[in-house]
Amino acid sequence: AKAAAALARSGVDWTGRVVVHTSGLLAASALAPLARRGALTASFHPVQSFARKDAPASVFAGVTWGVEGDPEAVEACGRVVRSLRGHVLLLAAKDKPLYHAACALASNAFVALEGTAVDLLGRAGIDRGTAEAVLLPLVEGTLQNVKKLGVEKALTGPVIRGDQSTVAAHLEALRKDPRAADIYRVLGKAVLEMAARRGLAPARVRSLRRRLGGG
Repeated sequence: AKAAAALARSGVDWTGRVVVHTSGLLAASALAPLARRGALTASFHPVQSFARKDAPASVFAGVTWGVEGDPEAVEACGRVVRSLRGHVLLLAAKDKPLYHAACALASNAFVALEGTAVDLLGRAGIDRGTAEAVLLPLVEGTLQNVKKLGVEKALTGPVIRGDQSTVAAHLEALRKDPRAADIYRVLGKAVLEMAARRGLAPARVRSLRRRLGGG
């Protein structure tokens, strides 16, 4: 917003010019000072993770961009996205925070979860490099299952099977690591909701919910 205000004071004639930003959180309204000067504004955000600043343009191939703003600016964004062989996802301005939270969970929280798993293997005496190498094929296989089957059908593990003894053993193993135990319980409840939708017996759902601390 500060940059937009500074540009609006620059003396440039912004009438009819397309001005965009790439924030996943903020809507085109962040460019309101320029819009008041006649600019056509939009936000377009790539649904992709960039861990390196020198990533090649090819990383955008197949990537979806969340886009919203003035129709003319949105159309211009679409041309850019298509030139990068990407896809446009039209958003409402009010939904940008929810959209961005979903992206953060899918990417940032995923990495944090893998970090927690690596730490747990470290407690079992496995060095960090080996732990990452051990988990990587599991992660890649899971992502392939999601791609081929969809999220719910890709789900495996003790909760989806209603395996209470395994869940109990996991929680006991995590008893001295409250942070990891909290993560396990929260995600376990999310898995349990999916298990219920997939037909896990109601009695098992109730029992697992109690074990995971859900009443």
